[in-house]
Amino acid sequence: MSDSAKQAILDSLDIGFRYPDDQRAALISKIAEINGVTESQVSLGNGSSENIRAVVQMLQTKALKDGKQFQVVVPDPTFAYAELYALSLGESVVKVPLIAENYDLDFDNLQKAADEFDGISLFYLCNPNNPTATITATHKLKAWINNAPANHYFLLDQAYSEYITDPSFESGVEWIKQELSANLIVIRTFSKLCALAAMRMGYAIASPQTTASIEPLCR
Repeated sequence: MSDSAKQAILDSLDIGFRYPDDQRAALISKIAEINGVTESQVSLGNGSSENIRAVVQMLQTKALKDGKQFQVVVPDPTFAYAELYALSLGESVVKVPLIAENYDLDFDNLQKAADEFDGISLFYLCNPNNPTATITATHKLKAWINNAPANHYFLLDQAYSEYITDPSFESGVEWIKQELSANLIVIRTFSKLCALAAMRMGYAIASPQTTASIEPLCR
């Protein structure tokens, strides 16, 4: 971690006996400022893994209230937490293999998995993907999300986004600011580039309405 992060940790030890409400609010404010969104669009997590869990649980709750089924659709291979959380809740997980030639998303079969399901589908998409280190073409992914029906949700895990050098890449945060889809959630973490994995800090960015549904599950 950076020297400034180490110093901030040391400076906080004297208030370690207090709950971090003020510090939490300050961090949300800073994340919102850096990403160009409002504070009402940011939800903190105990690592981004908690944000993944909260989104899965939020949509499961919505499906139950609406009297619908719920499933999580994931590329294979990818980071496994969305799959694990869904299975722990007794929900279905559909795994769609990546295209063998280039490890890209198989859009047709991902969409087919949702089209054949009568209920709410959550697509968990790690971009850049872990463990393949590949990114999905911006125009393909953006068009897919933009044209999705109301019962399809997209969770973009961008834990490794700071490492991307390809100028064609466009962050999902920008799509949220463009109001591309009300069903889009982007998660990020301080664990990778900032080297703060043990500090367990992650966050989700979404519309204010979606964030309001996620937030009670992260506190």
